[in-house]
Order: sequence, then C-alpha cells, then structure tokens
Amino acid sequence: MKIQVYMTAICPRCLYISRVLKELNQTHPELDIEYIEMLTDFKRFSKAGIKIFPAIVIGNDMRAWIMPKKSEIVEFVEQSIATVAD
Repeated sequence: MKIQVYMTAICPRCLYISRVLKELNQTHPELDIEYIEMLTDFKRFSKAGIKIFPAIVIGNDMRAWIMPKKSEIVEFVEQSIATVAD
C-alpha cells in the first residue's frame, strides 16, 4: 500500500510522524512509504493541495495534523489497510 508523507526535515512534528510510520512499517511490511520534502519538491506539495504539514496521503484520503498523536496516525493507516483488504 502506497503512503505519501508530505513533510520537511526541519519540522519536529514531521519527524515524529516519520518515526511512527517506521514503527508501523515493521508490523505492516506491505506499506510503501514515500517521503516528499517540501523544501526540495514544493511543486508537488502545491499540486497535491497540501496546505498544512505534516500530511499523509493514502489513495484518495488525506490527513494533516498540527499536533499529531500516535493513536490518530495508526488509526488512519490501519483503517486504510482494512479498506483495501475488503
């Protein structure tokens, strides 16, 4: 399952989401995580309509958080996994 993470390396919240996704990837090896860096790929941010980061895009679903909680990130990813499995 393809996951796109819109982030920047200087954002502590983005780094937190990155760590949570790496943990999830250990239990869900089917995850294909792509990190998209705002500072070097701004056109892609703009084209995707990302206004707040960090943001995670899975298929047609997008979530962005100002203060991400691990439980919210895990729930979003696992719900997406369950939807694809159905």
